[in-house]
Amino acid sequence: MHPAALAEKPLEKTMNYFEYQNDSLYCEDISLADVAKKFGTPFYIYSSATLQRHLAVFQSAVKEHGPCLPCFAVKANSNLSYLHIVFRAGFGADVVSEGELRRALLAGCKPERIVFSGVGKTKGELRFAIESKIKSIQVESPFELDHLFEIAKELPKSIVPVAFRVNPNVDAKTHPHISTGMHSSKFGLTESHVLELIKKIKSSGISNIEIKGLSCHIGSQITSLSPLVDARQRLVDMATKLKESGVELSYLNLGGGLGIRYDQETTPQLQEYAKKVCKPVQDLGYEVVLEPGRVIAGNTGVLVTRLLGIKENPKKTFYIVDAAMNDLMRPALYDAHHDISPIKKSSDDQSITVDVVGPVCESTDKFAKDRAIASGETGDLYAIHSAGAYGFSISSNYNTRRRVCELMVDQGQVIVARKREQYEELWAQEIEGLEKTKSTTALNPTSDGV
Repeated sequence: MHPAALAEKPLEKTMNYFEYQNDSLYCEDISLADVAKKFGTPFYIYSSATLQRHLAVFQSAVKEHGPCLPCFAVKANSNLSYLHIVFRAGFGADVVSEGELRRALLAGCKPERIVFSGVGKTKGELRFAIESKIKSIQVESPFELDHLFEIAKELPKSIVPVAFRVNPNVDAKTHPHISTGMHSSKFGLTESHVLELIKKIKSSGISNIEIKGLSCHIGSQITSLSPLVDARQRLVDMATKLKESGVELSYLNLGGGLGIRYDQETTPQLQEYAKKVCKPVQDLGYEVVLEPGRVIAGNTGVLVTRLLGIKENPKKTFYIVDAAMNDLMRPALYDAHHDISPIKKSSDDQSITVDVVGPVCESTDKFAKDRAIASGETGDLYAIHSAGAYGFSISSNYNTRRRVCELMVDQGQVIVARKREQYEELWAQEIEGLEKTKSTTALNPTSDGV
């Protein structure tokens, strides 16, 4: 489906294509029960139609009042097939490592549409970014500028595009683990630090360092516009002071962080966000850069898991599923809520209050606590919703578990966007060391001969 057609649906309506057909959950026109039969569980599955709609609606809103470059936060979902759809729609990329930069380039993002954030970039990462000719490097620490001075001298014919990430000391009113805009956070620079670094550039005599803009990002899963408005105004005030001192900027990066509805949250409408946060900057003649991640990706994917068995004790009933915290870390990290629904609805529609837990050897390995969900039996399938952002991208091999496959429904077919890992892949990088260890152990056996 063409993105323009997808954008015609009102924002207040359901914005994803995971819906029940004849009491069975589908991703677009594909039965998730059939997908589970073919690929096994657990697995992530993304809806291309949902992703395209989110991209189109977001772009339409934020570009209404002036120039705007939305740069997708690659950390939210870094799958190459997924990113290709994002960049094909005209989005840029917000990256925080050389690995993410390389992924963005491989997936088709134009270098001039990439901004490089991150509080601790290495000299090697910075050099690669400059050689790749990206839009800008968003300096967050003074030592990064020292690295850039060295590289600029080593590459006198290369432009070194610099922006400064400002820490505006604004409380995003979100979970403390994903709040980044206060002075207690490691992220960004104070206004006085930025002014000092700009003076340092001006007095350095290095002509190929160009100051492009200012940026800020105050946190994630933000459900109120007021912190974003406050942060925007502080950035505008600072840009105005710089302009009066002779420093002309081409863009202001207002960050990302817009929340989605996981449970009972009330989230801002995009048109209101564009009017209150973006428009005042666009009216001043600056290009607006944004870093949306979750608001684009969150509801584009689900994690499908199978009920391994039911375990009871005098106080609890546990539904033990084959997905685990290594597959989806958000509940363990933030006590985050994700709706859980059956792939096939039962005719009696009974519910049961349970803890939904995984098999990993950690007490935090749970997807829901004391949650009323549809009752099931061993072997039943469940979907863990709103898993398209910060799901697979922060998964791990903890307990030597294989990372799951990522699937994408696109144009009526299921594409394997990432294969399920094989066990041999998990220790492939360790075999050489194992063989060397075996040989040294043979030369120096322990006293008990082991």
